Amino acid sequence: MFGFSKKCPVDARDKLWVEQRLCWLAEVFGLDRMLEAGAIVPSHEWFPHSYTGSTDDIEVMFEHVCGLMQIDPSRFELVIQDEDEEGDSELLGSYLRNPDGTESITILFREVSDPMSLVATISHELAHALLLGDGRISGQVPDHEWVTDLTTVFLGLGVFGSNSAIREEPASTGHRHLSSSGYMSELIYAYALALFAWARGETKPSWAGHLRPNVRASMKQALRFLAKTNDSLIGPDGYVRVGYEHDGQGTGALIAALRSSSSSRRLAGVRELRQRQVSPTDVVEPMIDLLTDPDLSVLDEAAYLLGSFGKHSEAAVPALLGLAYSQDSDLRVIALATLGEIGANAEQVVPVLEAALDDPDKAVRQMAAFAIGAFGEDAATLVPTLDRQISGLINETMMAPIWALGMLGHAELASRHAQRRRRISRSCRPSIRPDP
Repeated sequence: MFGFSKKCPVDARDKLWVEQRLCWLAEVFGLDRMLEAGAIVPSHEWFPHSYTGSTDDIEVMFEHVCGLMQIDPSRFELVIQDEDEEGDSELLGSYLRNPDGTESITILFREVSDPMSLVATISHELAHALLLGDGRISGQVPDHEWVTDLTTVFLGLGVFGSNSAIREEPASTGHRHLSSSGYMSELIYAYALALFAWARGETKPSWAGHLRPNVRASMKQALRFLAKTNDSLIGPDGYVRVGYEHDGQGTGALIAALRSSSSSRRLAGVRELRQRQVSPTDVVEPMIDLLTDPDLSVLDEAAYLLGSFGKHSEAAVPALLGLAYSQDSDLRVIALATLGEIGANAEQVVPVLEAALDDPDKAVRQMAAFAIGAFGEDAATLVPTLDRQISGLINETMMAPIWALGMLGHAELASRHAQRRRRISRSCRPSIRPDP
């Protein structure tokens, strides 16, 4: 009854991202680079030099971290600035590759008082050099900053980044406050560190004692989850390709992956099917099965795929109507959105949407209005209901039913309500005049 949780500390989307990106890093750098990396911690063993925060100490630290990451420090110009010249108070450091091929790494001087944060910043910028500078990833890739954080975990320096993700800093009041740095959250760091240990066969890594208590607790939870379920694209025997990429796999193999006990593999299968633009005939039934998936992320993306098929997904309507009455408001939102995208069985669906206009949850009410608008003439009888609802609303909550009125062919009525919304917005705008 009081046993430790075996639940993964991150949701399926974050879980899959970490696993797939670690697999990608293993492919790019070689799996042995992670398996043989030292689990680097803030100890005299790993950092034997004294540190006082002087410029010389910073340069020694920079060269030392370069060595730990197997990078030649001579390729960079190290710049130490008092503050960020662009005025970005959140920027701790930066990497720049110039048109002539030279590279520079800039560190803000205010970082040097905290060696933990300094090592995290240096390792992050050096990871930029390995990824951006060496052409392994483009700065146009949306998640490249998160991949940069993950690279420091892959190379053994994840303790520093995770401990610096949330930092305690002295405030001018004399109290301490928390601030964030980096890109990955503490939970994502915890799961990535658990996979780092898991792939190396470390079930109780001693280096976990150097983590902040909340990160350590989440990492241990993730290790218990992995030990119980083996639910990961990376196992204790190293890098697992199945479920990471689906090259050469037919639609049948992908549909089979949807029945996996691994939420990562199920979610990866749904995404691959969506990317391949498969025929609705092949995948509607498997997606309907996933509408009962225990992981909300998998269910949500299966519903998204069903919605993209429009009326070809009519067979999913009964299951979605069931979800529309769920006690979970997130499930109700997903169901109503998908019913609107499918746009079938109006005689059954529209009354459910009308009832949802009175849902206690604002997000559900707004999604019901959007779905009503998608039904067009089939929902024309709800115009008076929408009109009355908008009359009792203010500001941003009016937008969805106003849009629905326009979609139902009542542009003039929608315009009148939109003008009222603008008047309300102006009247609610705070005064810029100072108090007398």
